[in-house]
Amino acid sequence: MFPTATINVMFIPVPAMVGIGGFVLYDIYRSYTGTSGRVDSAGHIGGAVAGLAYWYLKIRGRGIGRW
Repeated sequence: MFPTATINVMFIPVPAMVGIGGFVLYDIYRSYTGTSGRVDSAGHIGGAVAGLAYWYLKIRGRGIGRW
């Protein structure tokens, strides 16, 4: 919702787009190496892809309409 906002990652302020991108890359790494433990990294990656698809289709003006 606010891609230009600042979030704190381990008490370090970073732009939201950089922070979320870093978390997604970290989940991809953990999913690839199999070190995700009890956290389903594939679910986080799927959610990020679904959110990106929604942004591209809806917010960018293509309009997917109502279900």
